[in-house]
Amino acid sequence: PSMTEFAFKWEEPVFSQVMGLSKHSDPALHVVLAAALAAILARYTGMKNITFATPIYRQSGEEQYVNTVLPLRISLVSGVTFRELLGRVKQTLVEAVEHQAYPVELLPELLNITEQGAGFPLFDVALELENIHPSEYLEHIDLCVIFHFLRDAGAIHGRVIYDSLLYERTTIKRLVGHLTQFIQNALGTPGAEISFVDILSVEEKRQLLESFNDTQAEYPKDKTIHQLFEEQVEKTPDHVAIS
Repeated sequence: PSMTEFAFKWEEPVFSQVMGLSKHSDPALHVVLAAALAAILARYTGMKNITFATPIYRQSGEEQYVNTVLPLRISLVSGVTFRELLGRVKQTLVEAVEHQAYPVELLPELLNITEQGAGFPLFDVALELENIHPSEYLEHIDLCVIFHFLRDAGAIHGRVIYDSLLYERTTIKRLVGHLTQFIQNALGTPGAEISFVDILSVEEKRQLLESFNDTQAEYPKDKTIHQLFEEQVEKTPDHVAIS
């Protein structure tokens, strides 16, 4: 695929929010990022069950592993809060690590999942945190979008690596903006239902409230509704009036 990337950075105050919730632990940060990504993908797709990939944790030595990538299937039932979602994602990760020796290549056939377009049949999106995941662990998997993060002392650096034949840069930029807004607002009110967490930017809200609602139109104000209706009937007598 024709892979390109979109870079972004989370500094203050987002950085302190995220690091405070994850208690400066990289595995916990991974859980926060995975929960936020699952919530955004659910918003975009309208699906309640979201599946994406994440690498196994960095291993010591030169051992060969059955899998270097784990599938995460996260259920977002109605009414779930961000705090509850974090618990679900943590449990999903724990179980995925426990079963990481099961060959992931066998799952599509066992689950009757056939190839549908680009990407690996089970997932085509991945999330990695470079502090705990080596990037080479994803190299052998055919993916359409990779959310790559790196934490340093003062910021979280992000890159969305995506197939430019499938996605416009403006789409990826908007997605990153929505992910950022979700992180800020969900961390501010972790007890709120994720479906009610605001993801729109100030500009998007203005466009919705002003531009899209600007439906004012000129019409003859000296005539009644039924007079205008009768005139339209005479002009187009064969058209459907109401359905």
